[in-house]
Amino acid sequence: MANSKNAAKEMSPASDKGPNAVLWPLGILLLVVAVVFSGALVLTKLGLISSGLPGCGAESDCSKLADSVWGSIPGINWPVSYVGFSYFLGMLVAWTTTARGGVSNALRWIARLGALISFGFIIVMISLDSFCLYCFIAHIANFAFWITLEMMPRPAGDHSFNAFMILAFSFLAISAIVALGQIQKRDMDVATGEQLQDELAAAIAKQSQPKQEPPAPKLSPATAPEPAVTTATESPEPAPAPAPAPAFTGRYLLGDPNAPVKLVIISDYQCPDCYKYEKQVMSILQSRDDVSLSVKHFPFNSDCNPHINTRKHGNACWAARAVETAGILGGNEAFWKMHEWLFEQKGNFTNQEITDFARSIGLDTIEFTRMISSPEVDALVRADVDEAFGYGVLFTPMIFINGVEVKWYHIPQNLSSTINKVASAIATGQASAETRLPPTASEKLILDWKDGRMRNISKPAHALVQGVNDADIDVVVWGEYTSENYMQRVHENLMPLLKNYPNHSFSYRVFPMSSDCNSKVNEKVTGFPYACMTARAIKAATQVGTPQQAWAFHEWLIEYGPQIDEPTLMVGVAQTGMDTVRFQEALNSPAIANMVQDDVRDGIQASFRGPPAIFVNGRYVPRWSEDAGDRVLERVLEEAAREQEEKN
Repeated sequence: MANSKNAAKEMSPASDKGPNAVLWPLGILLLVVAVVFSGALVLTKLGLISSGLPGCGAESDCSKLADSVWGSIPGINWPVSYVGFSYFLGMLVAWTTTARGGVSNALRWIARLGALISFGFIIVMISLDSFCLYCFIAHIANFAFWITLEMMPRPAGDHSFNAFMILAFSFLAISAIVALGQIQKRDMDVATGEQLQDELAAAIAKQSQPKQEPPAPKLSPATAPEPAVTTATESPEPAPAPAPAPAFTGRYLLGDPNAPVKLVIISDYQCPDCYKYEKQVMSILQSRDDVSLSVKHFPFNSDCNPHINTRKHGNACWAARAVETAGILGGNEAFWKMHEWLFEQKGNFTNQEITDFARSIGLDTIEFTRMISSPEVDALVRADVDEAFGYGVLFTPMIFINGVEVKWYHIPQNLSSTINKVASAIATGQASAETRLPPTASEKLILDWKDGRMRNISKPAHALVQGVNDADIDVVVWGEYTSENYMQRVHENLMPLLKNYPNHSFSYRVFPMSSDCNSKVNEKVTGFPYACMTARAIKAATQVGTPQQAWAFHEWLIEYGPQIDEPTLMVGVAQTGMDTVRFQEALNSPAIANMVQDDVRDGIQASFRGPPAIFVNGRYVPRWSEDAGDRVLERVLEEAAREQEEKN
């Protein structure tokens, strides 16, 4: 009897001795880690982290996993990150409230199942060659939690029902809160999508309005000229007919040629977003007779696209060649059959598979095999690529309705409702079915800047600033001194232009491309070993030197940054007249490191692709170099000045 009492005492929930004293708080810590990292994914998904997570951009491995079949629960399309977060937080509540004196059987078996699922997701990441740091840490923490749990003793009395109910209630309550957030985000996306649809319909209506010629001046009878006298030999020459506007369409058309709503999609057969919108478009064409579709190619593969430097979609060029070959050999019908099949395959096929399909739609396979590699077909694909690049296409899909771009990438839109709105505007006479050519690349860049999101960019005391307060032209640049020639090009392009605007302000912020001081940079990026040092250096210059010395040092870093090392850095300090001892002390101080982090944090919040990034009056200039188009940066500054004049 005494032994039984002693055993019960040892297993009592109140006992803080033995392994429980270490394992129970360790379990809490591991679950907190899982909650934090899975929660970061949830907050991003709900749009509550507006700048996005470092390493989880649109083309990242995180995005690839989220868009895969493993990224959501089949049937309900509920993101697995939501399920994981609710489970980890629910388990944390159950563990904290019921497991201090031992782990019940119910909690033990649920944790085993959770560990098995985490192990499975790690295998999925390996098999898809997609590493999501946040997913990995959450699942590793969960796996470690399971090991910790297995080392815990069982309680004196099994409280499985209580533990299960606490976990289940917590899971459901947290899921409900996440669902409310998802509903709110969906409503906001719908509202924004409707606004974009209205803007699209308005743009189509605006482009279809005829230009009004100024009325001819009325002449009084006293000054009216005499009618011209013509002789029998004179015959007025007829005015030449205006040249027809060039058509914006692909070589093949699906749907009624006279359809008022004309879709043109520039795509890539291996692009996931292209696949998603392809399914929407085909559903629309089956249900409507007032929409037509044509396509153009922009494969993300430098084998046939000289405007990009990647072979990201290894089979995309062959897919584009295959569909063009089908069109040459079998006409419009064969083109669209091949087009649909290629999207069904997501652009992946073997030589045997593509040959077999060509045979199944009645094509001569010998001629198909010869022609798919011919210069004739390559020229067709290249013509589409060059045309798309001329319109400023840098990603796919680019969707146009009657020549006006559908900006689905701001808020993923329901294409069906967008087409409904445009078709309604055409039917009621608010817009015409006329199709115009899209703006050129340089024109699009100006429009992208004008339509861009306005950022409220702060100017901390440690920023390098010159110009006037309350400037009409406010320019902010985030830069990286050690990147080859980029900062030099910014300096040479921007600074002469700003001299034309006396009422301007220019500030420079740092965005070092090193994971040592910038959480946004992937650890695999190793080409900028002195990025953090030069970022700290310009901050030290603002604290140690005069404004004139700091700007002189800024220009010195622009010139010598790509070849810099620490001894060379001190040469620049001396040349600009700063106190080298004070500079060296400041360079490695925590205060200077914090200033760099201020700039990095603000840069991540501003949301740009990478340095150098230029903002004019709070809006990001997505591409600004001379390669981007005709005088883009100059025209952006002109437009910014014009806007300010209108406001004033």
